[in-house]
Amino acid sequence: LNRNAMTDFTVAFERDPNIAHYDDFTTNFNPLFAPTRFFAYVGVVVNVFRGIYENGLLKLKKAMVSGQYHNAKGIFYGGQSLQFSYVVLTQFVQNFFKDRAKWPSKVTWIDVHTGLGKYGHDTLFFSSVSDEQFRAGSRAFKGGSVTALGRNQNDVTAGYELTIGAINDLMEAQFQSLFQDNNDKKKKVDTMVISQEFGTKSNVYVARALILENMAYNFLEAVPEWVQEIFKSAFYPRTSKWRRLVLTRGLTVLHQAIEQ
Repeated sequence: LNRNAMTDFTVAFERDPNIAHYDDFTTNFNPLFAPTRFFAYVGVVVNVFRGIYENGLLKLKKAMVSGQYHNAKGIFYGGQSLQFSYVVLTQFVQNFFKDRAKWPSKVTWIDVHTGLGKYGHDTLFFSSVSDEQFRAGSRAFKGGSVTALGRNQNDVTAGYELTIGAINDLMEAQFQSLFQDNNDKKKKVDTMVISQEFGTKSNVYVARALILENMAYNFLEAVPEWVQEIFKSAFYPRTSKWRRLVLTRGLTVLHQAIEQ
């Protein structure tokens, strides 16, 4: 589930369900019928563009990416408890670093995903970070577009001000618990948690894929192959150019993380 990466859901349950105006867009985000090919190629695009025309792209994006915890059949539903995959991940991290004698001096976590941004180009961004950490990240990942939510935002990071439940927040909490809350000053571990997002298609077509997949999940017994294909092409373009760009920048950032 999107926006599920948190161990305490109290904040999610207690905040205003419409804090990011999600319900204002519910007819755009969550059509109450099974997807058809006509709707996929005409209706859903018109639906999204209508929402943009009436409210603006940034408002629509913020309503979508902020996450919601009250409509279990809606896109970006964050659930009510930590999903099993995240449980396994946190257990792995805790077990991997349980021996203090083997702690490294630095740990870098890079959340690599796709969707928003220029085709094949990446944006590196922090969820929350101090000025010192931001400068360190900018130095470590030279040659890339480094930003942070809430500062020098661009088309990729704009609109995430109300987002909760992202994987980076969970990992920052994990590292805080593991490394920074210990009393052994000789075992200080510097941590850096950052996302790397590779652009695929326009915001509208990424949103379209999410909406269609959710419609199929809710109103069909199985997600049809043609819906799967739309979803896959929105997040993993199968062209040599896109793959080459992703591999080149992905390996560059990996080496920079190792060398810092």
